[in-house]
Amino acid sequence: MWMNSYRIKIAAAITSFLIISNSCGYLHPETKPGMERSEYVRGPESAKMIVFIHGLFGDGKSTWRNDHSKTYWPDMIVKDQDFNGYDVYVVNYVTPFISRTSTIEEVATQTLQQLEDEDIFRRYKQIYFITHSMGGLIAKRILVKLNRPATTEQLQRVKAVLYFSAPAQGAEIAEIGQWISLNPQLKDMRPADLNSFLQSLENDWQNLLGDRDRNEPNERFPKSFCAYETQSTLGIMIVNRVYAATRCDINPYPIPLNHIEIVKPSSQQDDPYRWSKARILETASSVPEIDDKNGYIIKGQVIDQFKNEYVRNASVKLKQAQQHMFCCTGDDGEFIISNVPKPSQLYYTIAAYVNETEVYTGTVTFEGPEIIIRKNIIIIRKL
Repeated sequence: MWMNSYRIKIAAAITSFLIISNSCGYLHPETKPGMERSEYVRGPESAKMIVFIHGLFGDGKSTWRNDHSKTYWPDMIVKDQDFNGYDVYVVNYVTPFISRTSTIEEVATQTLQQLEDEDIFRRYKQIYFITHSMGGLIAKRILVKLNRPATTEQLQRVKAVLYFSAPAQGAEIAEIGQWISLNPQLKDMRPADLNSFLQSLENDWQNLLGDRDRNEPNERFPKSFCAYETQSTLGIMIVNRVYAATRCDINPYPIPLNHIEIVKPSSQQDDPYRWSKARILETASSVPEIDDKNGYIIKGQVIDQFKNEYVRNASVKLKQAQQHMFCCTGDDGEFIISNVPKPSQLYYTIAAYVNETEVYTGTVTFEGPEIIIRKNIIIIRKL
């Protein structure tokens, strides 16, 4: 009796695996020539980049497209004014349902080489990864490969990676799928308790973030953000919170969608889009503005706390670097000091002057890692 019950469960699981793959539009024995080509959706022209990496049996088009609204996530970013100044790049790689192909390690090696050949890690000052499912493992492996002395500068340009239902601890359905398909990527995603590839990858990721946390505050990148599905896909939970567990910089975010729909927003108001947008923009706001020639840029405003008004025609200077001065704030009290070298002690003493009289002295600290003057405001003390 128990044997028949076991066989029924296995048959049901296999059937579900086949149906899920087919419902995604992924049940293709072979990948059409050219489908695996990575491409820019916008760029190269800016200093910031968002990179999309799809998952198992997916591709750079169908994974991110909502079939009902016909919206395509990379295009939505291009049309979003808040993302002006961000280029968009979609990674594509071969992940057939039936035939043999590259392992996750090989896909990561290939993708990293392609990104380097496109000069992504040198052209862009800020890089953000949006990943789905196995794409998160590929991105994680890429970043781990960059975590070595020769490529530390490249790694520092990656400011955040967003994981949508990435199976950091594997997936039960991959255990079943490996008996149906010759695709070795399924074997790489078996549950982590008996999967040395995922165990090693997770250990390396933990080491990367440990190294990051020992850096100075202005060098603590990349950030890690995680979201996971809370609804089943045709009755199967593919990557729930348990299997998505990895180290994230904030609590993992539950999204009431299934494994397929979680990366197919129909509008900019959909939860996956809003959550990822907030994470990218809040990270970008903490990144230092670097002058292409010499160093940091300090921005701020000078206000009089007693009159509650902006101070015009004030001079601002850094006491340890008197050659960097901005004379005369504008009507709104704003000032900019450019070409500021990194201080040896992570802070500068800054002063504001009105009619050559010093009215305020304080410190400018490197916080996460932009030079921040108490939320870009200098308070003028009463003379």
